Amino acid sequence: MPQIATVVAYGSLMSGLGLASLAPLPVHDAHRVRLAGCRRGFGKLSQYGDRFAMVLEPTRPGTPIRATRIEPETPRDDGGVDALALTLPISELARIAQREGYRADAFLALAR
Repeated sequence: MPQIATVVAYGSLMSGLGLASLAPLPVHDAHRVRLAGCRRGFGKLSQYGDRFAMVLEPTRPGTPIRATRIEPETPRDDGGVDALALTLPISELARIAQREGYRADAFLALAR
């Protein structure tokens, strides 16, 4: 069985548009999650240079952001941020890191 990791996708990765450059991406599982302990924000200019990238900012520095799986019928909650959890082989994390502008070795170290 391959080693797997779960990545929380937000912004363009969540919409699927960001996954187009990664196709085909061998996702083992995908489900909606609600994040707590964070708020939406804007980061650097996107790779296209004409809009800001979306980021999640912790509401309390030093406190982890928590994710809880939610079902399609789960009502919207103004206190949380909805995202997409993708479970995929660890070997695919380098491609996601490159797409997001992170160093692949640093991203892979988080999975170990």
